[in-house]
Amino acid sequence: GSVQIDGNPSALLVHPLPGHNLARSFADSEYPKVFGAEHTGVDWMAPIGTPVKAICDGAVTGNRTNRPDVVNAVLSIQHNCGGNQVYAYYGHIASPLVVGSKIKSGDTVGTVRQYGSNNHHLHFGIKKDLITVGWGRAPKGTSRQAM
Repeated sequence: GSVQIDGNPSALLVHPLPGHNLARSFADSEYPKVFGAEHTGVDWMAPIGTPVKAICDGAVTGNRTNRPDVVNAVLSIQHNCGGNQVYAYYGHIASPLVVGSKIKSGDTVGTVRQYGSNNHHLHFGIKKDLITVGWGRAPKGTSRQAM
């Protein structure tokens, strides 16, 4: 499946985890009550090892997926989606890609990692600007999410 950015038919996005259930949105009202912060993305549940796809062509800007702490494991990619530059954050995955790696829309950029005993998921966020801190959460009452 794919979606358009701002109604631009040349800016089709590939679904990063096609065929999997949305578990939590960035507008989840329960998240701040549990975690004391806003959720800045969407979570799709998937089995460990499920391939994660690039939403558009792009280049890797950061890879912290080799961390033992899966909560802070994230791959960041600068995408060009039909002339729209965006940064996507693929959290809680494993990825062999290095900074500067060029990727094509639909390429596998990583796989879902184990997260607890049964909470394996991709945390996906998208922004117009590169962020290096707080990619998955924002202070209560704010949001850094562009979706």
